[in-house]
Order: sequence, then C-alpha cells, then structure tokens
Amino acid sequence: MAEKKYKVVLECVEVSGTCPVYRVGSRIMVDECLVWRTDECPVRYRDEPGHANCYPMLADFVPYFRSLCRGVSPSELGLTGEDGEGYVTCKNLPVDFYYDRGDYTHGSVKFKIILIPVDKNYNDLWDEELKEKKLPPYAPR
Repeated sequence: MAEKKYKVVLECVEVSGTCPVYRVGSRIMVDECLVWRTDECPVRYRDEPGHANCYPMLADFVPYFRSLCRGVSPSELGLTGEDGEGYVTCKNLPVDFYYDRGDYTHGSVKFKIILIPVDKNYNDLWDEELKEKKLPPYAPR
C-alpha cells in the first residue's frame, strides 16, 4: 500500500494585534521540502514588496510539517480546535506583553491546517528526474 501524501496549506484565520507579514486570508503552501506564499498579500519590507514568510512562525510549524505531509492527521498531533479542525499559531508573546512595555510591534496569528491529497510530492518528482537523467544517487558506478 502506497504511503499517503499531502500538500499542507496554512490559511490565516485570525490575527491578534498587528502582524507585519500575515493577514486574514494569507496562505502558506508546504510541499514536503518547499514552503511558499500562495496568496496575493505582498509583504512590504522598507520599499520592496515581496512574498516573504515569517521565520519564527515557520520554526513553530517545523515539528509538524513532515508528519502532516505524510498523512498524520492534525488530531493525532494534538492540533485540533474545539470545532475539530486543525490549527497552528505562531508563539509570539501575548499582545499585552508588547503593549505594556511600550513597544507594540505585532501580535499572534492563527492558521487553519488544510490537507490536500497528492499522488506525488516535490521529492518524488525530483527523485524521478534524477533517475531519468541517471544522476546520483542513480548514476552507474
């Protein structure tokens, strides 16, 4: 039996305070080893807009991504909300912490986990390309 594979979409459903990177509706796509923004919400860093991701948020998600991409449900990972859906949040300090210190910078963001079944992930496609081109680790010895 083939292993189940999924692309994982994290959709921003709530922003507590102000986040300089995500807003409700922002989406992140994770395809095993690739992570990219899939929304049309460019991030403005100084004068250059881009489609950046927040590294601290991604670091909070790292312990779960490989399991989710391989078919482990959010509930098995303890990531289920009261509505039965899967969620992750960035682990920024509570908004009041920043406000009380007078450096109100940003808040916390809640993402809904959406699993999209796929036959092949990016790693599979890359592996097939290496085999086809007879490149390492598939090169003749």
